[in-house]
Amino acid sequence: MGKVDLLHLNVSKSSSFWRKFLISRLALVLRVPYVVQLHSGNFAEFYHEGSAVRRRCIESLFQDAGMGIVLGKYWRTLVGEIAPSLPVSILYNATAAIPKVDRRDDIVEILFLGLLGKGKGVPDLVDAASLLPPDLPWRLTIAGNGEISETKAKVDQLSLSDRVAIPGWVGPEEGSALLGKADIVVLPSYAENLPMSVIEGMGAEAAVVATPVGAVPDIMTDGENGLLIQPGDVDGLATALRRLVEDEELRSTLGRNARSTHREMLDIRTYLPRLVHLWKAALQGVPDR
Repeated sequence: MGKVDLLHLNVSKSSSFWRKFLISRLALVLRVPYVVQLHSGNFAEFYHEGSAVRRRCIESLFQDAGMGIVLGKYWRTLVGEIAPSLPVSILYNATAAIPKVDRRDDIVEILFLGLLGKGKGVPDLVDAASLLPPDLPWRLTIAGNGEISETKAKVDQLSLSDRVAIPGWVGPEEGSALLGKADIVVLPSYAENLPMSVIEGMGAEAAVVATPVGAVPDIMTDGENGLLIQPGDVDGLATALRRLVEDEELRSTLGRNARSTHREMLDIRTYLPRLVHLWKAALQGVPDR
């Protein structure tokens, strides 16, 4: 094997953290520098609500790194609290753009992609869908793993089965196909880091409805390139969806602006050069914020 110049540790909470913590201790023994990239949407709670031992281990992981990489301003502030002397850089998640599908019907396609359950706001989404006027032309697809049977039961209970499809987990090709025909992408989460489905929706030129959690406010501005609603606000979510279903011009404007944001900040073609630049900066000990 060749010499390892730098380790890149992708860190989340729970077992992910402890695995990477042990690797970081080995890296110190072998004198291999490392960078830490934070991915968990609940890492603040994992740090603040942990035992004194866990907090010290978290602090050691970051303090001994050559650089911290985060997905947005909120997380840069958190890592700055954990390890004040660590240089921290922002590197947004990125995806490829997805071409729009030319559809021939007038039904407004609404799409959720993610883990079905309360954390992602799926019960709120189903409740919001039940508040939409019955004469509006919309169809909702809730795709992903997680609480599939529970979501189907709630959809049946609210008599929405003719409007709401729940295909379960979908692979990359099917997910891209769903995004390509989506007019609206919705993610009413309670906690996120920087969610891929929001970025994918923006890259698909969809009008995105999301909550201002984690780093979402870094890439979305309410009324400019999407609509932001508060977590748990079912009425607000229903109002946002109704506005977009009824107003084709608003949907198109938000979608175009979202695609522009994606092109400037979130395109996968620019991601690797940025990452390589950060690796080199970490090796040289140069802060790159």
